[in-house]
Amino acid sequence: MRNLSLLIGINTIKIMIAKEMLNTSIVPLTPVDTGLTALNRMDEYKLDTLPVVHEGEYITLLKEEEVFEFNQPDIPLNEFHFPSRIPAANQNQHMLEILKIFISYACDLVAVVDEKNRYVGCITYKEVFKYLASFDILQNPGGIIVLEVNVRDYSLSEIAQIVEANDAKVMGLFTSTPPDSTRMNITLKTNIIDVSPVLTTFSRYNYSITASFGQSDLDDLLRDRYDSLMNFLNI
Repeated sequence: MRNLSLLIGINTIKIMIAKEMLNTSIVPLTPVDTGLTALNRMDEYKLDTLPVVHEGEYITLLKEEEVFEFNQPDIPLNEFHFPSRIPAANQNQHMLEILKIFISYACDLVAVVDEKNRYVGCITYKEVFKYLASFDILQNPGGIIVLEVNVRDYSLSEIAQIVEANDAKVMGLFTSTPPDSTRMNITLKTNIIDVSPVLTTFSRYNYSITASFGQSDLDDLLRDRYDSLMNFLNI
């Protein structure tokens, strides 16, 4: 599965839930389909995962590797053993919760169900990339600052105050903490290109500045890379 970077735009007004981005064009598998049918359909959709649905009820996701491991492509799926029952997302779940399923189970598709476990559609990694690209942290021009702080010292309100004291705003922010570490990396996007005044203030408050990017062409580069990725995914 393609790796996903989680970008959280903290000031976006878009609330994206599963039923707002359903893909209903992908035909799910049924228990009477064979492993060979599953492989052919995965090849058709250029996916390595497909949902299995019985009379409208969601059963599980079938992975390409499971078909090969079972090594009997001519028998129906109801005779397969599904070692990993991959949960579906509820149609009212937020996209950030659905991303956890993508990452936890390393799949390129997540099934979506209603409150009665009835299959209503799916979300593929393409929809995920389009969702991430809609956030202000990618769409709007601005400089990027990378900080490193002790986890116990992290304060979103203080970071925002420092940025806003320099007549700027935080357009998006995400954090990462290495395993068994007490240090946290904070990457934030501002709405100004020249972030040098903000860097000066962070230094005055004894923040460790790992990197900064304020070139005006940085956002064009990000958009070019996103466009290239979308072109690749559509091949």
